Amino acid sequence: MAKVFASQTAMDVATEAVQVHGGYGFVKNITVERMMRDAKINSDLRRNYEVQKKICNFSVQFEIIRLL
Repeated sequence: MAKVFASQTAMDVATEAVQVHGGYGFVKNITVERMMRDAKINSDLRRNYEVQKKICNFSVQFEIIRLL
């Protein structure tokens, strides 16, 4: 839960920083662009992890029901 909150907060802060810098926020050599890119990647990886966790939980539940 903490990782989800942290990645969402990072994305919110990076988005706000890009908006503050305007067009310069998307320039490759600016630190804000790197922060936005890293936050987006982290957010995407977090979603993939959540999907894998749900699939794993479903498989475990299915095995438990099958054994009953």
